[in-house]
Amino acid sequence: MIIGIAPMAYDPADPPTGMPRVVRGLPTRTLASEAAFARARGAQVLLIRPTSSQLAIHGLNSMRPDGAERIAQAARDATAEVLRTDRFQEVLAGVG
Repeated sequence: MIIGIAPMAYDPADPPTGMPRVVRGLPTRTLASEAAFARARGAQVLLIRPTSSQLAIHGLNSMRPDGAERIAQAARDATAEVLRTDRFQEVLAGVG
């Protein structure tokens, strides 16, 4: 089983628009390719990537000195939400 946390990519089910989509396009495509490669070889893959609303909190400048607490809290909340999903629970149980 592979669990990937990819903060530089975005969730294709809820993609950002504009510049955030452009900036994170390459990491998103690369991750999709790597996940497909692993799945083709039989691996279970669960990816955790930020949604458009989460990326709005992150902003474009990942090196800015402010907002780290807000971003960290949003990341914790989003991860906790993913961990509670049926999909995650099924993958951990070896069902999905």
